[in-house]
Amino acid sequence: MSGPKPWSQRGYFITNRQLAVFASVVVSILVMLPIGIRVFNMYTFAAERDQGRELIDKLRMQRPANVNQEGWENSVGWLQTGYYNVFFSVDHPTKKHLACYISELESELSHTVSSKTVGILWARLSCAGPFGREYIAKFDPDFRRSFETISDDHYPPFLQLDGTMEPPAEKTSGRDDAP
Repeated sequence: MSGPKPWSQRGYFITNRQLAVFASVVVSILVMLPIGIRVFNMYTFAAERDQGRELIDKLRMQRPANVNQEGWENSVGWLQTGYYNVFFSVDHPTKKHLACYISELESELSHTVSSKTVGILWARLSCAGPFGREYIAKFDPDFRRSFETISDDHYPPFLQLDGTMEPPAEKTSGRDDAP
């Protein structure tokens, strides 16, 4: 009784050329996999970001009656520019920040839109990680000037650049050294 035949006699013999082709395919897959994952993440981020753009466009169409057209367009334009500048890349801020902001947009649009809605959404951009805080801190004075043109209301004083809704601490006197 003879044992199993060696591989070379069974016809399953792998040549150096076949081994090289196989290794090339494996290496190609390993190189392309991270690129494919990156492209997929960029595509899904862009799709989610477009969802936010559509919501801002919806906001643009819901101008309150007591707000002038030019000022509304300008303020919503600031919001849209800020949105694209803060959410410019899949790397920063994160997709989680983007999803939270889109949720904020949806929530604000589910209520009656007022002049303060734009201010609230602008301040919420500061919640999108360190870059969002830096961006809003840098351009907030310009946005405030724009915001003041859309209504007699002033920029909501209860909005903080860190994204909280708490009112700022009140000073009890005009002196800095007062307790």
